This record gives sequence, structure tokens and C-alpha cells, in this order.
Amino acid sequence: MLGMGLKPHGCRHVVTVYLPQVSAEKTRNNLLDNGEIAVTVIRPIDHISVQIKGKMTAIRASDETDRDLQSMFRSALVEQFALIGLPRALTRRLIWWPSWAVTFEVRDVYTQTPGPRAGEPLGAS
Repeated sequence: MLGMGLKPHGCRHVVTVYLPQVSAEKTRNNLLDNGEIAVTVIRPIDHISVQIKGKMTAIRASDETDRDLQSMFRSALVEQFALIGLPRALTRRLIWWPSWAVTFEVRDVYTQTPGPRAGEPLGAS
């Protein structure tokens, strides 16, 4: 599912991702069942991608501070999509609020950028 925003915490071993409530019921239930999470972050303009895997530590309804952060991410995503030809009028309609804030401890980070190194741990030589 498409999340809308990612917030690394001070230690950078803890991250919060935001999932729209309207489409996240199955994902939320899975997280409550086993806590395992994988988040793929992609920059559309050049396909640079990473996958972050970990274990959920908390899930809660997002608050207004979260909404402000998500709004900035949404604006950036709309612009990235526009640069690759997706109309702003279309991407501005992506549902993102209200959302669940899912916090997790990072266990692994992998390169997912298309190419021969996709799937390797980030920083592997």
C-alpha cells in the first residue's frame, strides 16, 4: 500500500511511516498480528530505492503534527510524479488522511534501485 510520509527518529534506528486509514485495515491487522514490516522508499524521478525492514513497536492514530509532516511529503510526491508525467490533478487525489502512524525499529536496509545491486544490504560493496 502507498504510505504518505516517513519520519526517522533521533537514533535513526527507529522510523515512523504513515498509512491512510481508509486503505490500511488489512495492513494494520497484519502488523497487529506479527509486527513485521517492510517499507520501500522510492524517488520516482530517478528510481533510487531502498527497502527498510523491521519490527513494529507502536501504532496510533496520527495527530496534527503528523499531518503537517505528511502534507509536506504529499507536496513533494506530487511534484516528483509531475516530473515523470503524472498529472498533479491526479496525484493530489491520493488519499492520505486520516492516517495511522506506525513506528518500528529498523533491522535491515537494502538497496532496491533497479540494477545488479538490487537486494543487497545498503552499504555493501
